Order: sequence, then structure tokens, then C-alpha cells
Amino acid sequence: MFQEPGWKGVRRQPSTKNKEGDVACGPPLHSSWRPFTEAFDNRDEDRAARRVLTYINRRLDVFKPQLRSDILKHRDTSLVTLHIPQPRRGIPHKFNILNVYNDGETHAAVHELRRISETLPRISLCAGDFNIQDRTWDEGAVNQIRPSSPFMRLQELFTDLEIQYVHPVNRGTPTRIPDDENSRASVIDLVAASAALINQEGFHYKIKVDDRERWGSDHRPLQIEVPISGSEPEMRCKRKIEAWSEEEDDYVAQICGDLSRMIENVSESAEELETIMGRVSTAFERAWEAYSEERKPSRHGKKWWNEDCKRAYQEMGENGGPRNREMRNKMRKTLRVARRQYFDKQIHNMASDRKRPWDLMPWTRERKMPAVEAILDSEGNSCNTEEKLFETLHNMYNAADNREVDVSSMYREIEEFEEREWVKFSVQEFHDALKNCAKNTAPGPDHVSWRLWKRFATDDTVCQFVTKVANACFDTGYWPQHFKQSISVIIPKPGKPSYDKAKSFRPIVLLNTMGKLIEKMIARRLQFESIEAGVIHPCQTGGILQRSVEDAAVALTHHVRTAWAKKKVTSVLAFDVAQFFPSLNHNVLSKIFKHFGFSTSVVSFFSDYLVGRKTQYSIDNITSPLFDSNVGVGQGSALSPILSALYIAPCFHLLDKWVKDEEDRIHFPLTSFLSFVDNGLLVSTGDCRMDTHDTLKEAYAQMTSIFKDFGLVMEHTKTELFNFADSARLKNSPNPSINLGVAPFTRESPCVPKDVWRYLGIMFDRNLTFRDHVKFYCTKSVSAV
Repeated sequence: MFQEPGWKGVRRQPSTKNKEGDVACGPPLHSSWRPFTEAFDNRDEDRAARRVLTYINRRLDVFKPQLRSDILKHRDTSLVTLHIPQPRRGIPHKFNILNVYNDGETHAAVHELRRISETLPRISLCAGDFNIQDRTWDEGAVNQIRPSSPFMRLQELFTDLEIQYVHPVNRGTPTRIPDDENSRASVIDLVAASAALINQEGFHYKIKVDDRERWGSDHRPLQIEVPISGSEPEMRCKRKIEAWSEEEDDYVAQICGDLSRMIENVSESAEELETIMGRVSTAFERAWEAYSEERKPSRHGKKWWNEDCKRAYQEMGENGGPRNREMRNKMRKTLRVARRQYFDKQIHNMASDRKRPWDLMPWTRERKMPAVEAILDSEGNSCNTEEKLFETLHNMYNAADNREVDVSSMYREIEEFEEREWVKFSVQEFHDALKNCAKNTAPGPDHVSWRLWKRFATDDTVCQFVTKVANACFDTGYWPQHFKQSISVIIPKPGKPSYDKAKSFRPIVLLNTMGKLIEKMIARRLQFESIEAGVIHPCQTGGILQRSVEDAAVALTHHVRTAWAKKKVTSVLAFDVAQFFPSLNHNVLSKIFKHFGFSTSVVSFFSDYLVGRKTQYSIDNITSPLFDSNVGVGQGSALSPILSALYIAPCFHLLDKWVKDEEDRIHFPLTSFLSFVDNGLLVSTGDCRMDTHDTLKEAYAQMTSIFKDFGLVMEHTKTELFNFADSARLKNSPNPSINLGVAPFTRESPCVPKDVWRYLGIMFDRNLTFRDHVKFYCTKSVSAV
């Protein structure tokens, strides 16, 4: 636990404003330690740099430490809770550690703790720099007739928290050594603990007197030994098969043999298909258990350590150990060769196979802090148990479960498409789907990576087996239960000021890799069929082949310049859908497939594919039991981009029809709209800003209504307005705000337009010079270099 950490610049990181790079401030990061502190921003007084910092060793991750910013949010204090499953007698299951820096002038920390003492949980250990002198702990302190006011307040605080001051074993040793030799050393760093902890055998507290351990500080470190757990925490072991090892060769051979023997058993019956996939699951599990090895993670472990290193180490031990100069030199040479081979291979993989050389330079990226704050539920209470945490996450990602939908407008306004034939998959489609799969993606619950599947695919019978299973799924209208179970890994969204809410995280779905491969085959087929048949609206980009960010940007730029040529003005309104992927209604998706002419076999398949799905949530190495997943398509599934595009396509067809009806009735200047997955853009061109803004307001209300019918909710706080200039050369054209009639953009607080607008990673200025875009990325590139 640190007080007054020196928050100096750790390094420089890429910047979009400074060619020298922005200074990254924050605590030092270490692979064995996690810093428990909130993200801070010195430009914001409420988020100024904290004056306390607590590190927790990763060996204590089994106790699920949490930063309790939901209880205590003050720059001079921090509260960390450890959840101990088997504590010693007298030690609570929730072990709370309080880190305090008490300013010597304001005593703000003590005042704040006294103010909220009734809401604080039971404190087991409290330590810090209190800046209070008294003869109770400092025999050299000035003798006063009566105790000082700060001392009295501190004593009252200890009484309120039911803790007491602890004397070190080297009692009377000063904790602060002033730089001025004429000043007196004093005791101002204190430790207080609960009576139950103090009486524990093994509780030990001393002041370390070796000046070398101060590392230039004027405070001596305090060493506190705390016996809290009744048993040594069990380290989680991981099973692994070394890449390109003999064990992996045998594993691949066994899987290929098992799948080849099953090819004749694949039939057009749902029951038999489920049976065969059960056998596939058993085959993968049996092979994994046979050839994988259980390994305990160690802080001394090195990824480059190999069998040559192991043999050299054993040989050195049998021949006198490190004292044998010849053996020692041989060991050093072996280690040097192993390191070089390992890192040369990593560099080759990143630069050649992945074609991502920037992965070699993680120090140039933005510095990310680990998310350590306790997640709050919908009522603002901390999720202190695993059950409550997973229930909160599940409720967040399934919020649309009972949301009402009404797609009658789709049946009424959009003519039903004629049914199209669905052709069986070919082996070539299997190879095409597998060809572009990245080798470095995480394996699914079956422990199989894409690299292994590419090895399986060298056996033609395996390719035919997977293709046959894919066709059987559509023939039977059945998606096996083996593929319906997934793991949703919860990861923090980048750039959030706080990580105490579930919406600051996103779920990434890990699926069984064979099912994911079949999904890729289906997704590629749906992409082409949907575009060819006109199911996907022309305005839709993103998640669709041949429709990229550049296409959307070029379309918008062309539209604005065309308007300038006709002496018109253009305004755009960008909007976003809240929790888009988890909000997709499965029943609505099935109706869309049928209405837009997909084959009966496709409709039947997806009617089964979307139901009966289950997922496990995984966060901080904790995995939940299975939860029903009744809405949404998981990010990480190969089908999620095309399914989300198909889901939102009717919304834009309806908006398109509404616009054309309005144009037939009156002069209506909404001339275009764009969509990039869940990011939409309304484009209005007219004779003046009043026309364009009135149109945008009306179209925005219509879009919100359409989304509501389909079970989607507009995230109004992310809506942005941008007014392009009246002409390419006019620098100071009017730039009015807009009243959208919905909170937070009303008459009292309208939506204020931006001078430079970032859309899909492209910086648009009002005159379309793109100088800001060039400057933005050039500065970022130069600062990275």
C-alpha cells in the first residue's frame, strides 16, 4: 500500500495532437501485481490523481479482490475487499483493507471516513500515512496537556470502525526520516486492525530500518504479516498440448481417424445428427485428455523454455551444478539459443503470418489499466458474490428478453419476396471458410484452435465429414445441442472513465470450433444471397462483404459535393442503437428470413438455431453456470455480422418507403441515409438549415419508432449533429443546433453541432478538406514512431 505515489509520466504514447506523444501517467504495471486504483484525469477535479495506491499480488487472485469505489470514492482513501472462502477462525469471509493518506493540514481523509463510518463495512486492516503525532505511538512527540484535536478525531474514527492501533515489534522506531538532519524523526505511519486479527497467531508488524529499502523516500516501509486463510489457496492448473510436438501429431491423427470413421453415420435425421455430434464431442474430449498435460502456472515460468533447456538443466545438476564452469556455460548457451528461436518465431508469425507487425510494439499503444472496480447491479449495489455478479451481467446482456415487438409494418409496407432455392454446400466452400481463419484466435470450449483445424483439413475425409454435417443441418432443420453451448468472455470496453457498471464491458462469445466453421460457411452463403436478392438495403455497410468504411465515407462525401453543385446545404445526424447485438429478437429474425424469401430449409434451420441456446459467463478467471440465451447474437460468432445486418435491413426498407411517401406528398429534403452495423446516419439536403433540421428531427422520430417496433432502443446520448458548410470555400457559414424533442436534446439543451466530426474513424471538417483527418493520423503515426 502506497501513499502519495509520484504519478510521474511512465512513458509516452501515441497522440493525435502532439507529435512527441502524450505522457502516459499512472502506476507502474507488473505482471505479478495488479494496481487497485481508479482511472484518473487531472483535467477533471472530481477525477484527480489519487493519493493512495494499493497493489495486490496475482497469487491472491483466488480471493477475488475488488476495489470498493461503490462505498468509498475519495482521492485520499481506498478500500479493497478480499473474498476468503475458508478464513481462519475469527477472520471474516470479506476481508476489507483500508489504505489512507491523511493530509497534515486538512485531515480530509479522517473527516471523510468519520462522515461515512456508518456505511463502511467491517474493516479488518487499516494502514497509511496519517500525519498525526502523539505520544501514544511516538515517545518523542511534544508532551501536551491534552491530546490534539486531530488525535481525538482519529481515536473516534478507530472506535467507530471497531479497530485499534497496533504497536510494531520494534516499538519506538521512527517511520519518517526527514531530509533535514536538524529535524526530528517521527512516527506518523500507523497500522490499525480488528481485535480478531491482532489476536491471530502469526500476525506480525514491524518497521523496516534498512535505509536501502526506502528507495529515496523519507518514509520507512512497514511490513505486516497477515494470516487470513485457513488453507493454502489452490492454484488452477491448465492443460495444454505443445504446438508441433509429437503429442500434437498423435492428437491430430486420432481426431482425423475418429471423424473419418463417422462419415457414413451422418444421416438426414435430427436424432441421429444429435447422436453423431455427441460422438464427435466425446472424441475431442477423449483425445484432449489423452494427449494434453496438466501444468501449474508459475511466476518463474518462461514461454521460451523447451526440452533442450530442461535436459541441459538436469545435466548441469548431475555434474556439480552451477559451480561446474563448463556445465554453466553450456546451460547459458542453451538458454540463449532457446530464447532466440522462440522470439524469432514470434516475430515471423506477427510480421508474416498475421501480417500485424505493430503487435511487436505494444509499448506504443495507449496504456490500459486493469478493470478492478466492483461491478454494481441495477440498483447501485456492489456485486459481492459470484451469483450476484453473473446475474447482473446476464440481466444486462439479456435486457431485451421481454421487450415487446410489432413487425406488422414489415408485412404491411414491404412486399413479400419469392422463395429462393438453397443449394447444398460443397467441400470447396469448407476450404474457403477455413482459409481466412486467423491462427492466433482463442480456442473454444472444445480446446481446438484454427491452426489445428487447418491440420485436420489436410485429410480429405475430414473435409467431406464437416461438409456433410453442414448439409444435414439444413436438411433436418436442426442445429445440434453440442454447438448451442458457448462461453461469453466479458472484456472491458476501451476508454471508459469507470468500470463499475456492466455496460462498460462487452461479451465475446467462444464457440465450439467445428460449429463456428460451419457458421462461417453459412455466413458466406447468406452474404451473397442477401445482396443478390436485394434483402440488404443499399445504404447498409459494415459486416457485409465489399461494403467497407471507405465506401460509406466516399458515399457521404459524394452526396455533400453533389449538393454543393446544386447550391444546396447538407446536415447529418448520426445515431447509435443501445446494446445492439444482445437485443436482437430471435422470433423477429425468423420472420425476417421467411418474409424476405429465404428457402424453407433455411427458415427451419434458423428457427432451431436461435432457440435453446445456453452460455457461461467468464470474467477474471471465474466461470458461471449455464444461463439461457434467449435474445441476441453473440459477438464472436461468424453469423453475428450478417444476422445483425438482416435484422436491421427491414428497418431501413421501411424508412426508405416512408421517405419516398413523404417526397410524393410534400417537398421533403431527406435524400439519403447510411448504416454501418448499428451506427446510422440520416442525411438531409435542402435550401436552408431550417429545412434540413426539420427533416432530420422528423426522420429521427420515425427511425426511433421503427426501431422500437423491432425491439431496438435508440441511445440518444450518443446522437451527433454535423452541418456541412454552405459551399466548399465558405469558411464561416451558419452552424445552428437542433432540438430533437427527446432527452437530452430538447429546447433547453439542444444538440450542438461539432466543428470537426469523427465518423467511422474518419475526421470530417465542414468544408471537406480532410486536413484535420490527415493531421490526426499523421500526428498519431509520428508520435508512435
